[in-house]
Amino acid sequence: MKKVFITLFLIFSLFSLVSITRGQTEVSLNMLDVYSTPSGNVEMIISVLNGQGTPIKGLTKANFKLDVEGKKIKEFSLEPVSSAKNPLSIILGMDVSGSMKGNPIKEAKKAASVFLDQLDREDFVALMAFGKGVHFLTEFTKKKHEVREELKKLKAIEMWTWLYQATYEALIKASKTAPTSRVAVVILTDGKDEGSPITKEKVISKVEGAGIPVYTLGFGPKAQVEYLRLVATLSNGYFLFTPKADELSGLYNMVLKQLKNQYLLTFHFPKPAGEYASTLRLSYRGKVSTARKVFLHTIIGKERRWWEYWLKQPTFWGALALVVISMLAVGYWKWKIWPKRSKEEVEEPVRMMLKGKIHPIRSSSTKYDKESGTVVLSREGNVGLQIGMLSFALVDEKSNKKIDEIIITRHDEKVSRFFLKDNAYLLLSDRTVSRPNEERKGHARIFLDTKTNRYQIEDLGSAGGTELNETIILGSGEKEFLKDGDQIKVGSTMISFYEK
Repeated sequence: MKKVFITLFLIFSLFSLVSITRGQTEVSLNMLDVYSTPSGNVEMIISVLNGQGTPIKGLTKANFKLDVEGKKIKEFSLEPVSSAKNPLSIILGMDVSGSMKGNPIKEAKKAASVFLDQLDREDFVALMAFGKGVHFLTEFTKKKHEVREELKKLKAIEMWTWLYQATYEALIKASKTAPTSRVAVVILTDGKDEGSPITKEKVISKVEGAGIPVYTLGFGPKAQVEYLRLVATLSNGYFLFTPKADELSGLYNMVLKQLKNQYLLTFHFPKPAGEYASTLRLSYRGKVSTARKVFLHTIIGKERRWWEYWLKQPTFWGALALVVISMLAVGYWKWKIWPKRSKEEVEEPVRMMLKGKIHPIRSSSTKYDKESGTVVLSREGNVGLQIGMLSFALVDEKSNKKIDEIIITRHDEKVSRFFLKDNAYLLLSDRTVSRPNEERKGHARIFLDTKTNRYQIEDLGSAGGTELNETIILGSGEKEFLKDGDQIKVGSTMISFYEK
């Protein structure tokens, strides 16, 4: 019996050794970024990982062969990426849905904080939180302490998990506002997408076209593993998973190792501006890995610029003429043929009327003129309403704001006499929302009950009624108390009530 046990142990050990060796010899080669420099060079950021996701160090140019448009590039340099020369711009995305409450959010914040500590001084970070909405809590900054302070404030209290929307918006922000060419997105979640306004297919299309690596971190039994792995694979990022929250530090540490152990390949490329297909081959321990990427060469040496090349091309002028003709045709159609739309059709979908004046509502990330006083800045506050991605506070202790009553209706110049200056109105452009008239103040109203200090909703005799949580239809004069998470339907517009 003892001999049988020893034999089985040796066989198991042998298989384990073979598995580990295989993981170490498998190679993943990724060309993360390719761009031109003012000196006429082309630089490639390269990631080389073994089968276990660990970066392979110590490679030299002898391990690589490079072709551009089928022609071999003999002269190139290879060196480890330096943050001083090629700093990172990272979006750190954190799931703050209710399932993260307790130990998961605590461990996630601790692991992300350690991740921040290990970034270099020249690296940039932007913090993004997502739940029932997507919020960028900081812009890209080198001041890691500011990101850490916002990280500490995170609470897992959101109802939904807008995972698709978070991926999409992170890629848009990374491609448009990242201060460096070396960019990455790191997203952590323990759940599946819930309630995102955007479809999975549209997100995948964005991932494939953005050219930005996404590192997806999942944990727990409900993580949407298939989606997270797909996003990481298509973006040349990496997917990592752990069943336990207290192991998240290991995931962040693996991402940091991959980001900090990349290679910079540089070669001179005195060719005209345009798109070029490149192929890179890696020989490592008897195996060959290949990566391909099409890059845009925009700088032509020290003297010429990309636009000088295109100005000499007949196809450029033909395309420009076609664009101008198309714009003129569209302009003529819009102003001369297509009937002009009324003001009501081009209004903002959600507006506010205070003291008889109408103000657009903007999200907190929107730039606006503080002096004009024509914009109501949307704040989440302690109690409020959410329409789409806009949050509107009824009670906000930070700004000492409190609205005891707000009437939900649709604005129309024809019935402007029924709008009273003493009332606050939430104006929707939805045509199915009832307007005020001689018999009613609007479609519905939300007001604070002074006896209970709780908000109630009352239908004001609207044509279509007011729905609450899909099951209760409020008729004229009927009132219902509101609680956190209630879904209100006014016309065809959905409004969420929240109370933290």
